[in-house]
Amino acid sequence: MPGAAAKPRFTPGTARTRAAMGAPILEGVSGSSLPVPDAQWFAPLGAFMPPFDSKEAALAAYRAAVGLLPAPAAGRVQAAHYYIAIGFGLEEVGRTEEAARLYAEVVRWEECPAEFRACALFRSGVVSQTAGESQAAADFYESAARQDVSLYTALALYHLASMRMGEAQYAEALLALERIPECLPENGPDALHVLLQKLICLARMGQGERFRGKFEAQLPSSGTQIDSWAQTLWMEAGFSFERHGDPESAATMYQRLSSMEPLGAAIKTNLYYRWGLVLEGQGSYGEARQHFAESALGPAGFPAAQLQARWHLARLLFLAEEYAAALPHLEAVQDSEELSNSQRCEARYDIAMVLQNLGRLPEAVRTLESLRTISSSLHDSVWELKVELALAGLYEQSGNASSARSALQRVAAHPEAELLVKRAAFVALGRFRGR
Repeated sequence: MPGAAAKPRFTPGTARTRAAMGAPILEGVSGSSLPVPDAQWFAPLGAFMPPFDSKEAALAAYRAAVGLLPAPAAGRVQAAHYYIAIGFGLEEVGRTEEAARLYAEVVRWEECPAEFRACALFRSGVVSQTAGESQAAADFYESAARQDVSLYTALALYHLASMRMGEAQYAEALLALERIPECLPENGPDALHVLLQKLICLARMGQGERFRGKFEAQLPSSGTQIDSWAQTLWMEAGFSFERHGDPESAATMYQRLSSMEPLGAAIKTNLYYRWGLVLEGQGSYGEARQHFAESALGPAGFPAAQLQARWHLARLLFLAEEYAAALPHLEAVQDSEELSNSQRCEARYDIAMVLQNLGRLPEAVRTLESLRTISSSLHDSVWELKVELALAGLYEQSGNASSARSALQRVAAHPEAELLVKRAAFVALGRFRGR
């Protein structure tokens, strides 16, 4: 029917993975002793696998294909090809137990070529890891790595390391990563991905000195094109250094990433926000402001990071007494749900202080009075007291002695006010005797 939406099609696996696992299948089909009608079942399982109408249709095709095959142990080399390819397809449609049984058939074949055995062991590890069976997965990955097939050695050790990182076993993860061959095979893990995973481990182990002493020089040079997953891992490495008390290494990671190409909008936004935080913590306020502005005012990419960057930019402008420049940023973030209650109170309070310094006292008073209502509804005694004290000063500056006195009395009577705060309120009240 013209104009009708196309029916969704199901194509399992990424093109790269299908090519890596499926190419041998297509090669094997042409020389197979299977009858031509049977061999036609296997062509869709190769690198040119067409889409199915649904996962159910794909599953039916895979199961039918299995029914046509002899067992690998019967000496049919091509059957090992097919078992692995169909097992991969079954994984993609969520039938991991069926896939595991096919892989086990390949592994049990004593005369199975190392390449097939390594692949089956590696996929068995993936299936076990997906099922949450980490020890079984680790055993399969180690067995795959021992087959001395470079592709599956690299893939198995990379997956083993990733699994150990997920379990916060960073020393074991790093050992696995360092066992990955330096000359990585085509379709194996990317060398930069491996390096960045090592840096994440080092950061979380608190070993930034090893990064600066050895691995920093291995990072790509400026202008290098890196993929989106490398950018994500790079940010994770920088954040890990930052979170584990190594701002120097974090700043280095962020600075080096900023020179890579092409950075995604979300990565770039978050990068300059996090870099600004590091610089702010190091007391480099001018540079921090530049990075916060780069994040906050650039193209939309990561709204939460952009809002936080704008908040920090406003605070630094305020502290630098650049009140007119700070005001629009504070007004832009004051009602955002992305900020905590305390940050929203801080934004409104700072707006009032900016307005006061700009000589706009009535607006400053109204802003603090609205904040008093908000802080009361939040039952936040710290902000209640802070607002009352600030209001007392504004009322006095505006010549409203009665309101100033009332605000100070509320502070003095507040049940959670500390003794020094109460005393300060009483002293200030003395200024209003007779007024």
